[in-house]
Amino acid sequence: PHRMVVRPYLLSRIGQRATVRQELDALDEKSSREFQATKWRAYAYLGLGDTTKSIDAFERVAANDELWPIMHSFDDPLFVGLLRYPRYATILERAGLRAILAKGTAKPG
Repeated sequence: PHRMVVRPYLLSRIGQRATVRQELDALDEKSSREFQATKWRAYAYLGLGDTTKSIDAFERVAANDELWPIMHSFDDPLFVGLLRYPRYATILERAGLRAILAKGTAKPG
């Protein structure tokens, strides 16, 4: 499962943005309840550089109590750029990851 949700991020980062957008469109046609669909969207938008939509999806993941915080190290460069956003800081705060916030500049909203 870990590799599947990170896949869209990696594809975007290596220049296959059109593939990720096509897969997002296909996912939108399916049920949003599909296994890990919200996490997949979060990583896809993160890779595409759409921070707002990525954080929107991570907020939905957190609201649904999906287990994404344990899947990665939050010191990973994948997430470091998000630490400056208060909405992302709030997600981490709710997940009990206050120590990660100390490394970024954001404060929970």
